[in-house]
Amino acid sequence: MIGAMKLLDTKTAAKRLGLSERQIRVFCEAGRLGTQVAGRWVILETELKTFKRRPRGRPPKKTHR
Repeated sequence: MIGAMKLLDTKTAAKRLGLSERQIRVFCEAGRLGTQVAGRWVILETELKTFKRRPRGRPPKKTHR
């Protein structure tokens, strides 16, 4: 056994990332976080450490000078 894996629910993951539960579910549904087990989303604690949110909106224009 490599080590004990800690599973988190969407509520706990949301608190740790400072997001809403709905936002966590959206990331799960998009395949960016977690996996579905018996109809519920579960997220590995290690996934939260490597999860990076993308900034909202369009990326800033690069100016060429």
